[in-house]
Amino acid sequence: MPVILTIADETVIIGAVDGGGRPQGVIVTDDESVRTWAEETVDGYLAAADPMTLEDVETRAVAADGGT
Repeated sequence: MPVILTIADETVIIGAVDGGGRPQGVIVTDDESVRTWAEETVDGYLAAADPMTLEDVETRAVAADGGT
C-alpha cells in the first residue's frame, strides 16, 4: 500500500492510500523518534533521487480561467 510522508514543523503525518490514491488511514504525531525516522527516510530518498531541470518538465501557459 502506498504511503504519503509529510514533515510539517514538529509534526509528522503518515498517510496510507490505496491503489487509486484514496486515503485509507492517517497517523499524525509529534513523537521525536518518529520525526527522526521520517527525516532520515526523506533524506535517503533525496540523496538517491536524480536532480530535475526545467527541461525535464513539460510546461505550458495556463490562463487564469483555466484555458490555454
